[in-house]
Amino acid sequence: MSNKKDESIEIMEVDSSDENNKASTSKSSTQQTDQRKSQSNVPWIEKCRPQTFKDIVGNEDTVARLEVFANTGNVPNIIIAISYTEDGLEAVVFTAQGDMRQALNNLQSTCNGFKHVSSENVFKVCDEPHPLLVKEMLQHCVDGNTEKAYKIISHLWKLGYAAEDIIGNIFRFTKTMQMPEELKLDFIKEIGLTHLRIVDSLASLLQLTGLLATCCQVAMDATASMC
Repeated sequence: MSNKKDESIEIMEVDSSDENNKASTSKSSTQQTDQRKSQSNVPWIEKCRPQTFKDIVGNEDTVARLEVFANTGNVPNIIIAISYTEDGLEAVVFTAQGDMRQALNNLQSTCNGFKHVSSENVFKVCDEPHPLLVKEMLQHCVDGNTEKAYKIISHLWKLGYAAEDIIGNIFRFTKTMQMPEELKLDFIKEIGLTHLRIVDSLASLLQLTGLLATCCQVAMDATASMC
């Protein structure tokens, strides 16, 4: 009797160990299946993104330096030596419109293209109407001189600038230009209406010329009312 009991106990122990192995195997397979499902919904760019420094291909020197910085937790100051002028930096700030990333991109593009950051080079790279021309044109509008204002807008149009780029720069300069507050608000109102027509596919020199004529008339009316 005792031998039979011992055999039954051994059989039960073997069976229980087999069941534990099966349970652990099924659990691991379930986890792998869930992991595959979760990875199947991940975009390709995330699947291919390097997880460690060793996964990065190329740029060995840069990667080595970054790895040192990451391990030591100490990033030294980075000094950028470029050739620039004050008006060049002002042009970078102007074209960035408050976006630091855009400012760095414009600065790098100008350095790579011309090796010198000047206002002329920055506006060539960013392909925007020169702010001095826009400022002079607005001043002619404030003075009520339609003819001189038209010469500048016609010149910008012949250079190939889009109507949206021109109207955008006009608006940005009007906001900061020195003029009576009421006149500035009237200018901004007319600029907004013209911008709306340009967005509605009426992007023509006629729309921009009409804006300048209206601004000149508004400025002359404001001057007459003050006299």
